[in-house]
Amino acid sequence: MKQVLLLINPKAGQNFGKQKAYDIIERLVLEECEVTVYPILPKQEITAETILTKQMYFDVIVCCGGDGTLTHLVGALAKLRKRIPILYIPSGTTNDFARTLRLPNQLDDLIPLINRGKKFVYDIGKLNQSYFNYVAAFGAFTEVSYSTDQNFKNTFGYAAYLLQSIISLPNSLNERFHLTIEAEEFKGKGEYIFGAISNTTSVAGMSSPYLEAASLNDGQFEVLLVKAPDNLGELVQIASTLSAGATDNQYIHVFHTKHLKIRSTKPFAWTTDGEYGGTYTSVNIKVLNKRSIILVPEDNPQ
Repeated sequence: MKQVLLLINPKAGQNFGKQKAYDIIERLVLEECEVTVYPILPKQEITAETILTKQMYFDVIVCCGGDGTLTHLVGALAKLRKRIPILYIPSGTTNDFARTLRLPNQLDDLIPLINRGKKFVYDIGKLNQSYFNYVAAFGAFTEVSYSTDQNFKNTFGYAAYLLQSIISLPNSLNERFHLTIEAEEFKGKGEYIFGAISNTTSVAGMSSPYLEAASLNDGQFEVLLVKAPDNLGELVQIASTLSAGATDNQYIHVFHTKHLKIRSTKPFAWTTDGEYGGTYTSVNIKVLNKRSIILVPEDNPQ
């Protein structure tokens, strides 16, 4: 009988975890699992890290929540140097990582992976002293993912992000960052309006053609940098190029790397996997190759 830890974020998505907790537990028990259940309650210091430091053994951790909840768990496992397979039940607003992994949408298809899924080992990232699962970003619109009110997201879903992006448009495009960027594959210095270091084919709920070739375990992340244009017309050209899945624009730089350093003349905020990732003047980002394990369908191409 498998020893299973079930972690539930009761606030993720439209309160999916809270509503489906019994169904999940019942299905796990029918899969011959002995289940220990904890809600994720950061304000009460009930977190993945505090739970995993308890003297308990688990064969699998079932994570029910959004991308931020999964990141919370993956970071705790990395910090504690534990390698426990994760069964991810996506229940957030965008679920980018689940989309990239092509995970099933229904519990009837997800829960059986606890016994019949295959272990997929993939890369995660480290930004200074914190961990991220698939994307670290700064600049235009990135604040929207963590500043949008949770109740607003629960009610309107992904439309909440779109509406908040439109509202923040003037401020997002006027904010520029004077950066020095160093990687083995690229060196740059100047003003930028956006940057993303990612390991997924979907960011903010949208798939991007220039990310489709992304590999989740090749030891490298895909980097997209957008320099600040001189006028609105150039900005429109940048947006048009990116929306077409192209990168042939003088303001756009795309490359792969396993290690990246970015320095700024003033502190600026980062978003990691849709959550607030801290404010820094200097960041050191590196790939941790094949550090995390997740269960996927046997026929999954990953």
